[in-house]
Amino acid sequence: MKKNKLFFLLLPLILFLFSGHQKVFAQESVNTSFITIINPVRISPYTKSSKKSIEAEYSEVKKRSFPATWLLSFDVINNKDAVVFLKTFDKNQELGILMEVSSGSAKAAGVNYNLTDSWHRSNSIFLSGYSQKDRIKLIDSVFNNFKNKFGYYPASVGAWWIDSFSLDYMSKKYKVIANLNVSDQSGTDGYHVWGTYWSSPYYPNKYNAAIPASELTNKIDTVTLRWAPRDPLNGYISPNKNDSTRFSTQDYFTIGLDSNYFEKLLRLYTNNDFSQVTIGLEGDFPPEAYQRDYSAQLSIAEKLYSEGRVKFSTMKDFANNYRRKFSKLSPSILIETSDLLGSGKKAIWFQDPKYRVGLVYNPDQRQTYIVDLRSYYKDFVEPFYNAANTQYDLFSIVPSIIDSSINNNSSVSLATGFFKEVKESNGEYNVDFEKGKIIFKDDRIEIADFPFKLDSKTAGLVKVKGDSIIPSDKFIISSDGLNFTEIKPKIPFALKSRIPTVVIYLAVSAILFATIILLIFLKKKNKKHFTLFVFFLLIIFFTYLLFRLTSRLYVSQSEIDALLVLRNQDDGKVLLYDKDCLRCNWATKNKPAAMEGRKNYVGKMSQKQFFYNLDFVLAKNPEEAKTILKSTKTRYIYLTKYEDYIESLSFSPLDIGVRKVYENANATIYQAY
Repeated sequence: MKKNKLFFLLLPLILFLFSGHQKVFAQESVNTSFITIINPVRISPYTKSSKKSIEAEYSEVKKRSFPATWLLSFDVINNKDAVVFLKTFDKNQELGILMEVSSGSAKAAGVNYNLTDSWHRSNSIFLSGYSQKDRIKLIDSVFNNFKNKFGYYPASVGAWWIDSFSLDYMSKKYKVIANLNVSDQSGTDGYHVWGTYWSSPYYPNKYNAAIPASELTNKIDTVTLRWAPRDPLNGYISPNKNDSTRFSTQDYFTIGLDSNYFEKLLRLYTNNDFSQVTIGLEGDFPPEAYQRDYSAQLSIAEKLYSEGRVKFSTMKDFANNYRRKFSKLSPSILIETSDLLGSGKKAIWFQDPKYRVGLVYNPDQRQTYIVDLRSYYKDFVEPFYNAANTQYDLFSIVPSIIDSSINNNSSVSLATGFFKEVKESNGEYNVDFEKGKIIFKDDRIEIADFPFKLDSKTAGLVKVKGDSIIPSDKFIISSDGLNFTEIKPKIPFALKSRIPTVVIYLAVSAILFATIILLIFLKKKNKKHFTLFVFFLLIIFFTYLLFRLTSRLYVSQSEIDALLVLRNQDDGKVLLYDKDCLRCNWATKNKPAAMEGRKNYVGKMSQKQFFYNLDFVLAKNPEEAKTILKSTKTRYIYLTKYEDYIESLSFSPLDIGVRKVYENANATIYQAY
């Protein structure tokens, strides 16, 4: 009788514990993999009602009792109806800030908005499109506005990109511990983010948000989570004509893939100890959008939860867990998967705070290829750290030693035989093959029993010692960039573009000839005047010399990276624009050399023959430009861009017979075909 009484007393507790209606999330679950639902909410041109869109999205989250993070833009925070509804969210929900700049947020901060042809352009929407001073104003304004509406400062922020200067400021002043940025992509929406931890969280470097911190002294104590994780194989190099970026948790359905593919990606990115994957959808779509793909994705996530594979966590909760487990630096991460599309190929990515490497194993050939290799240089400064980005596109690219997405010939082939397995031991990962193994250590890659050879042009970027590849921790040019002086006079573009060069040279020759004649005349007729005139000429000469010697010129690390890419191309002549910008402003300590049209460094760094050309710059039509390229036997066109000074083709690449080889924040390379 006592046992029956005890049973009935405990029955409510038993039913509660086994009830399917109450889910236990991040704090109680014993699983160490995380799914983080993040919903960036903005008001865009196609938002009919922000409140109704949020209601529809929240309905899908709430009916599954999921926790989620909602990143709110300035415009949403100032939308009265939206804020009233947001305040009704259950306690599982986290509110943060979507750090996108709009005309409204700029006006509130007292900052001039960068108006372009579209709200999504990188120099309009991202903080990096503004000066450091204005970034601080924009950040302070939206944080204070958030606090006025909700009573506290948020712990989480996000955008497709937040530069390291802004992120470090928010981390220190507002104690932000979680940040969302986009996973590696090349070109989608004009945003080029390439070379980061592959679709995995990390602590960013305080001078470059794309690079993981390798020392506590350069660490931002904020965990960066990734939006739209990519397919490790097809998301790097597309297997077909589709954009590789679309092989992701966000855009898979736009290329004909179904929810099974989405589920495979989720299972892949929650397969390792303390792994994490982000899912979610932007909150500016019509309400009905959340009842289709978004709902289906949440149902798949719920399925993984029911299997005991994952726990759900907000950005803040995941960041706190991450910071407790990895209190110093980001951990090493290995991602291994067979092709999710069924080709039989295998992709392996390894990354730690010193480097990242990507392998592709081809079972048909029994060959393994190193398709990607990058050192995470602790001194490589983000290109828009100091200067504002004035370009429509965003470029945050980590320099590569090997990058098959740029140059397929750069990959290194290893005769490994068939693949066996990946093993982890004492923090090292062994990839075992039929004929040997590849070992990933925290500071090197050991390739045992496979002969390999890196291109000699990578000298200085990486060391090869015995069977080891040792990434460097410093870039070949310091964080100050390449700085030099040049004494040789140069005729300004403004003059050359209006007056034929031959006329300018004839005029200069005439002035020199007249000066010599005058000197001879004065020496014979009036020695006093001769002495004064010589003294006057010497003053002019030494003033010019002093000016040139004290006017140091600057080449950024980012441009040096582009020149190293050019160095790795096949031999051929390089055409440089014979152009400059005397009135352009610059934010760096020294003036960019490209602004003065002084680009002799291109030949030295690229190890290629180069020449300046004005006719190509002034060509009146594509046919004329194409003829110039052919007559000068041009193989490459090298263009530079710094702040207000941006060199670009006057005509379509297709019309003049060239294709783009590489582009980053400060340079573009085209190749003639």
